[in-house]
Amino acid sequence: MIKPEISISIVDKDSFDLEKIYKLRFIHYKIKNKESLFPNKLIYDEYDNNSHHLILSIDNNIAGFLRISINTKMNLEIEKYIDISDLESFFLCAETSKFFVLPKYRGPYIKIINEHLIRFLQNSGIQLEFIYFKAGLKPGLLEKFYKKFGYVFSHNLFLYKSNSSIANNEQHKIGIRLINHKTSI
Repeated sequence: MIKPEISISIVDKDSFDLEKIYKLRFIHYKIKNKESLFPNKLIYDEYDNNSHHLILSIDNNIAGFLRISINTKMNLEIEKYIDISDLESFFLCAETSKFFVLPKYRGPYIKIINEHLIRFLQNSGIQLEFIYFKAGLKPGLLEKFYKKFGYVFSHNLFLYKSNSSIANNEQHKIGIRLINHKTSI
């Protein structure tokens, strides 16, 4: 049996691979009856150009991806819903989103992506990482999955903005993970 060639890379907004990611988002995200919103069959938003993108490639084909937004470049998407200004005065924060791995590559490859993500966050000086699930994405199942990787979820952890649509909605989940930095003596 031939072992697949696995590579993980971090790319920014000028990468040719971004269009491939946007196309894979369109193909694999469930957008039933909303195709007309994406006439070019690409899914991206205002956060993509100011983010880093972690790409898992297997045999030179994109098999998974994850977006990493750092709050030094712009506000994080979750800041629409919660106030993290107190945290930002003490910690460099990041938000990971748009995480997807092709079904046939899940399992051990998710662990590999997580290990590279943590290494990237550590090298970038990130101390707190946030994730956010929108309603309809089976938040209980996703919460259980992410807890395996050290995320904490509590509706009481955050000060929701009064105009936030998720302030009293248990279907929305925000997780936080402390990124440990090894110190040398």
